[in-house]
Amino acid sequence: MSQQNLPIVLGSASSERLVLLKSIGIIPDAVLSVDLDESERKKESHKDYCKRVAKEKFVAVSKIMDPKKSILITADTISIASRQLLHKTYSDEDIRKYLNLISGKRHRVITVVYCGVVENNRIESMKVRLVESTISMKRLGKEEIEKFVSSKEGYGKAGGYTIKGLMGAYIKQINGSFSSILGLPSYETMQLLNSYGYR
Repeated sequence: MSQQNLPIVLGSASSERLVLLKSIGIIPDAVLSVDLDESERKKESHKDYCKRVAKEKFVAVSKIMDPKKSILITADTISIASRQLLHKTYSDEDIRKYLNLISGKRHRVITVVYCGVVENNRIESMKVRLVESTISMKRLGKEEIEKFVSSKEGYGKAGGYTIKGLMGAYIKQINGSFSSILGLPSYETMQLLNSYGYR
């Protein structure tokens, strides 16, 4: 049975994810978000952590949606360098620490997307995709790092920066999905929607 006429709900507080959806011609009928405890668990791999958080977002948003049948999309994105999870940064010290960590090296960015059908706040079906990309950064000088830190652009960003900002000038190479690094892989998201009859 085709689901092409179902409303689409984006379960995210990220303005970037909304922009990415709109860029591929998808205007969500609703945008909802929830506050979750995103603490890591002991012995949890980075991929498992990202999958769990994206799924917990899906489950939580499904409970506050309009009861009519809809397609829900949620996602989570993480950055990893030297086997360390790079969290969102809220201080100059954190941004400086992370930039020194990724300077002259490669780091990974993982995004997990959940897409499924929800009706009467009950999950009818749910599918998941994981996309992993790598970013190679040039070696940053102290002056370059301090100039970026003073810009305050890294505040609230996972890993302390965004590839669409000032640090984009220092990225040597990207392997993988540019849109996934920004927070929502366009190709995989559309494939998930297509699997539910969206055209």
